[in-house]
Amino acid sequence: MTVFIFNIKRILNRKREILTMYIAPIIISLLVTQISFDSRQFKVAVVNYDNTPLTDVMIKSLSSSYEIEYIHKNEINDKILSKEIEYAFVIHKGFTKEIIHGNVPKVEAFYDKEDSSSKLINLNISSFIHMANTAAVKAKKNSSVFYKNINKLMEKKNLKVLQLESNKKRDIYLALKFLVVFMIYNAFSMTRKVMGDKEEKLRFFAAPITVKSYMLQNIFTLFILEISQVIVNFAVLILQYKSLMLNYVFELLLLYSVFSITAVALALFFNYISKIFFKANIIEFVVIVPLVMLGGCFWDVSVTPKVFQYIAQFIPTTWIVKATKNVLEQKSYTEIVADLSVLLLFSLVFLLLGVITKKDIVN
Repeated sequence: MTVFIFNIKRILNRKREILTMYIAPIIISLLVTQISFDSRQFKVAVVNYDNTPLTDVMIKSLSSSYEIEYIHKNEINDKILSKEIEYAFVIHKGFTKEIIHGNVPKVEAFYDKEDSSSKLINLNISSFIHMANTAAVKAKKNSSVFYKNINKLMEKKNLKVLQLESNKKRDIYLALKFLVVFMIYNAFSMTRKVMGDKEEKLRFFAAPITVKSYMLQNIFTLFILEISQVIVNFAVLILQYKSLMLNYVFELLLLYSVFSITAVALALFFNYISKIFFKANIIEFVVIVPLVMLGGCFWDVSVTPKVFQYIAQFIPTTWIVKATKNVLEQKSYTEIVADLSVLLLFSLVFLLLGVITKKDIVN
């Protein structure tokens, strides 16, 4: 493990590396908590085809924070275009029945995708549905017991609490998107330093060490640096958001551990490509900026032109951002596993392509 230990010491002795790996993402995660939206000004329209006590409770809880209006479904588009309402959702027939039977019903939502504040309402609705699902599981398909559980939960956890939780989820989501940016940047930067130092290569190959061992130790170095960055930033988020972050920490840690492999594999591949097409010191600007912008780290991919949305499907940053959102919105494990599978596929492909660089080491 001589190469691994030397690499770790060499990199962590540089103040700039400490700053970009640990300090900068922590500062960003603290700053995003200052971003807020005034949700009370929102006009929300409802089309309720279910008309049950549960949907009444749901709409009543939303009315404490939003201006609620009942409309017909065919009015939605005109009212959104004319700015009479900012958001509309449709509760379909069978919504309550689905929840009582342990299923997660879909709510049809309409809003301007360019307005990021609408996502807060999405989170509020998702939080209410999750709370109702929790009550349904305890009721074991008994409707009377279910409504008793709902009443108890609503007494303990009203919409104000749900809204506060949604705000915190939004902050966590923003902080993690910026973490993705720093993970990509540091993977590229560290790979260039570790794999591009010719003097160190000569020193190590003067000793009895194989190319395979050298490559494996370098890859392990890069992965450990990436995962340490994740752990440090997760620790800060846990201190900030406590139990809320702890609710998702295992799923998120799994996602970002896999993405650490993806980032390293991607950096190895482009380190090889840069020797052919680019100067090493401009690779960050040529590759990283499009990766994080098209991947949705700065804005939602859905607000970009269709051609960019299509390209985004072939970028790993898109999938880690999507997976993070799915975890925080408590989507099904099927969707999260699908996102993980895509990230693992990216890792495998780029790792296989990236280790071509070992040929260059010998030369």
